[in-house]
Amino acid sequence: TRGNNPPRWVHEWLAVHMEIRRAPEFKQEALRLARSGVVPLLDQSPYTHGSAAIEHLIERYGMTRIRKMLQRMGEGLPFAQAFQEGFQRDLATFQREFRDLLVRGY
Repeated sequence: TRGNNPPRWVHEWLAVHMEIRRAPEFKQEALRLARSGVVPLLDQSPYTHGSAAIEHLIERYGMTRIRKMLQRMGEGLPFAQAFQEGFQRDLATFQREFRDLLVRGY
């Protein structure tokens, strides 16, 4: 991203994704919390919910879109704009959709 850093939840997900082993644990924890009525904003839970959110984006859209978003940020686009361009929804809409998905059991 050439110094145009994404939000912490994206950054931390990248670290978790590279570890591979912990990503399923974070997804299960996010689902457990959602069943108990706890679904914080992604910035408030960068490991657990951020990891599960990015995994969902990869499953739905593919890693190519994640890379494209990061490339656009490297070109100077703010995160929110790069996210919307890459996933055709603003971040607030995605967070609501992801919250609903967790509550339903993703």
